Amino acid sequence: MSHLPGSGRPKSTNLSKASLPLFRMSLFLLCFSLSSFGVDAPKPVEVEIAGTHILDIRDSVGSFSPQDRASAIVKRIETLARDKVFDESTITTQERENATDIVAGDLTIVSLTNQDAAAAKKPRAA
Repeated sequence: MSHLPGSGRPKSTNLSKASLPLFRMSLFLLCFSLSSFGVDAPKPVEVEIAGTHILDIRDSVGSFSPQDRASAIVKRIETLARDKVFDESTITTQERENATDIVAGDLTIVSLTNQDAAAAKKPRAA
């Protein structure tokens, strides 16, 4: 994984744009995208896969900064995209008290927090 110069944005590398499972997963995540708007919202860290903006992360979770979370999300999606036996039908959501998790089997791809949703002025739940 690399970063776009001067942006601090995680950017995927070595992935073909023709990777159908990657794009299906990206579209799924896009449904839960927390787009940036509003002057009071914290500055987002964009998650980008194969040149496509997927979602913005605004909240720290424990010791993980928004940048750490965004980088981990990119890594998880890239890992699943390279997995030849990955079954995209295993992608689901799990509601928790303070977050909505998007999971594939036992792997949590992303946790969208109440703070992420509030900063984007969007509902958290799917």
